[in-house]
Amino acid sequence: MKRIVLLFLILLFLNFLTINSKSINDDDDIDNKSLNEFNKWLINNKVYKNPKIEIKVLEKYGRSIVAKQSIKKNEKLISVPKLIIMSNMGGFSHHLPNEIYEPSISIGISPTNLQAIFLMYCKLNDKSFWYPYVSVLPKEFTTSIYFSEEELDELQSSKLKEFTIIRKDGIERHYNSTFTRLSNRGIAEFSPTSTQTLQQKGYTLELFTWALSCVWSRAFSLSDSDGGMVPLADMFNAEEISKSKVQPKVTDSTLDYYASDDIEIGEQIFTPYGVYKPLSSSQMLMDYGFVFDHGTPSDNVAISVPIFHPDEPNIQVKQSILEENEVENEVFLLTKKIPLPNDLLLYARVKNLITKETKYAKIHFLSYQTKDQPLNIRNEKVSLRFLENLIHRYLDSYETTLEFDKILIQQQNNLSFNSLNSIKIRISEKEILLLTLNEIEKKREKLNNINNNDSENIN
Repeated sequence: MKRIVLLFLILLFLNFLTINSKSINDDDDIDNKSLNEFNKWLINNKVYKNPKIEIKVLEKYGRSIVAKQSIKKNEKLISVPKLIIMSNMGGFSHHLPNEIYEPSISIGISPTNLQAIFLMYCKLNDKSFWYPYVSVLPKEFTTSIYFSEEELDELQSSKLKEFTIIRKDGIERHYNSTFTRLSNRGIAEFSPTSTQTLQQKGYTLELFTWALSCVWSRAFSLSDSDGGMVPLADMFNAEEISKSKVQPKVTDSTLDYYASDDIEIGEQIFTPYGVYKPLSSSQMLMDYGFVFDHGTPSDNVAISVPIFHPDEPNIQVKQSILEENEVENEVFLLTKKIPLPNDLLLYARVKNLITKETKYAKIHFLSYQTKDQPLNIRNEKVSLRFLENLIHRYLDSYETTLEFDKILIQQQNNLSFNSLNSIKIRISEKEILLLTLNEIEKKREKLNNINNNDSENIN
């Protein structure tokens, strides 16, 4: 009996080691059989894969495309026929049963939800055309919708926590409405029967969430009107643009990838994220499940300002000035590049107007030449103090300091991958808030250098 228990503990320990050595960015439990079947499927469907590259499962990256020989710039890496791409203009109409495809597209389901539905069908039907491809897609994701409550709490005051909860609620709402519409349309595959519920047939909320995660993280925009899942092409992992060596090209019949630079033997071949649509770290974590160590140029902090109450002094003048300048939102974005945007400064200056300044303020802030300039020394001092207090309140709402977070990052041994990404997000946001405070201080110093005896007007 002791021997059996000991053997069990050894197996459990080995299993623990195996789990912890796997990639957490992608699903690493793809067995060789699934990968072999996928490779056969690629060949049968006339997908070109340069013999100098291979699919490997790498630690920290999962499925990856690696050069097994040196590759020269401009060599073709892969070529995928459009007819096997999972999209409306690609292969949906060719490879899905007509009794599923035609009625599904006739009821106005969004393209993203439609792709998710068809992905679920292929996952649950091993005779479906795309089953070999779907079988090698990741089974788990590290996007924020998969965070535990504790991992979400690590985001502290980041808006990403709120956005993630909203997205999770939206997924459940879309699941219920989409399958209700499909069932009402009379599509047997997506309808419960007298003996099986929809969930018993496999069409669960969990699977819908998984399918949407695949689409969000792997779909390609092939044109302004179409996009979809591209077998093999989605195995190129993403890195910062500077590390990417892939150049895509869309032809009439294929999606081709070329080497944009020389690639050395053993080198993983990366594709860039955020080329056509700049992404913030929060968006990358929501859609792709990872964050670059140093963030992205699009990182931002969304801050809300106090709304004008009916008893706000000089409310009509203030609202009129802001509306004329198209500043009608109570939320402002602070970015690395522009930590103190002009529209936020304008709001603060208008918010802090006093009655005797309103007449001149209407002229000053409605003039293209002066609208982004201070009104006078008094107004500017009060406005800067108002903004400083606002930013400090945001910084103070985080439970930890920037210095403490950086120490956590350095001592990351005991942190989960998701917790680590949460800390990276809040570090980026705190750094932007500190940049904003720095800009406020610069303006205050400039103001202090003005000789108050010259003029109250500082323009």
